[in-house]
Amino acid sequence: MTALRCGAAELLLLKVQATAIVASPKQTEIRIHGKDTNVPSICIRERTVIAVGKWLKVASVHDEFFVEGEIVPDPAEFVTELKHWNLKPDLFTFAQKISDPTPRFEFDSKWEDFAVIPITTYKDWLKNGIRRGARVNLHRAERERVVVRPVSYDDHFVQAIKGLYDETPIRQGKPFWHHGKNFEDIKKIHGTYRERAEYIGAYFEGELIGFLKMVYVGNIAKTMNVIGKEKYFRKRPTNALIAKAVEICAEKGIAYLNYGEYRFPGKKQSSLSDFKRRNGFQEFKVPRYYVPLTTKGKLALALGLHRDWKTLMPWTVTKFVLHLRSLYYENRQRGE
Repeated sequence: MTALRCGAAELLLLKVQATAIVASPKQTEIRIHGKDTNVPSICIRERTVIAVGKWLKVASVHDEFFVEGEIVPDPAEFVTELKHWNLKPDLFTFAQKISDPTPRFEFDSKWEDFAVIPITTYKDWLKNGIRRGARVNLHRAERERVVVRPVSYDDHFVQAIKGLYDETPIRQGKPFWHHGKNFEDIKKIHGTYRERAEYIGAYFEGELIGFLKMVYVGNIAKTMNVIGKEKYFRKRPTNALIAKAVEICAEKGIAYLNYGEYRFPGKKQSSLSDFKRRNGFQEFKVPRYYVPLTTKGKLALALGLHRDWKTLMPWTVTKFVLHLRSLYYENRQRGE
């Protein structure tokens, strides 16, 4: 019993030591616009918290949707510990998982939407979950002899990914971040969470023409990459990849397949959003919370300055700007 007792002095010492640990800064490497960047970070309750931004420093859990268990254990206590950080971030933001959509906390929040397939069986998805166009595309991939299968993450596969990435420097009307990257960089990028990742390759006559990577997070499978070669677009490799992912999730008893956001900020529609809808992805809304940590943070939250600037632009303006951007990069590529 004596070993379990702790006097007031000991409690004070433990509290000071804990504060010192929380305030100890370090650097964590993240990718911003496809480039590796070191940002300030600390560890709180086995969570790596990063801070980005210059004028407004926003803290968040690193790779929050790939964290197993609660993203933020005991948010009130978590925020209290975060305030000891010498960096003094202005805002802290975190979300609930797609499997936990009901708001549970009283912080300021907004709805964030994600593209999700609730998994039952593969046959049910094929019969009732997808639209006719997606079903036709799956049949086309079969007719075109596209072979889709799980693959091991080895050097041969990484080299094939590099070949896929080097096909074109422009994708979706903008420079493709991974074009021209060396073998080691690609191996590092796609090796994250390898111990709980599933890699699926789409092949035509032995050539990798598309691949999908998804990471298991509890009862959720979250995609990190879904891409196909433009040269083989008509063979519909990405449709076949989604189908195989659903099939594997059903076999493993995974409840949800998440393919990023349902729609991108500032975009009412896009070809990718249409692709997701046709392939049975539904809009799942979850709350994202914003906790001000400084006076500047409170002001930014009140004025809406924490929001993505893309959401502030009218859709007609966004559409026009995106069109101009596509024309610019297409013309530049032709000139080269």
